[in-house]
Amino acid sequence: MKDFFICDCAQHENKVIISSFVVVSKQVKPKKTGEPYLALTLGDRSGHVEAKMWDNVEDAIDVFDQDDFIKIKGLLNKYKNRYSGRRLQALWQLSRTNISGR
Repeated sequence: MKDFFICDCAQHENKVIISSFVVVSKQVKPKKTGEPYLALTLGDRSGHVEAKMWDNVEDAIDVFDQDDFIKIKGLLNKYKNRYSGRRLQALWQLSRTNISGR
């Protein structure tokens, strides 16, 4: 059972969360150093949240795509009055079987 929903961001601000989401959008963008980072929009039934993956991006770029379900670990904080996931780690891609329990 999912224990964190995006609508609950206010109660989890500045805390590390581990939860599963659908990847609504995925973009590979360059850092100032030229190295890539991932700009993601993650969603669940209660809403969407922006998330950035700064480290180990090369290992995660091909692991999941838009519309995949992934389990992530990351720090939830507010940036410019919007909640955002930071220091994100993609723990694993979930199959539809993992999500539905079948």
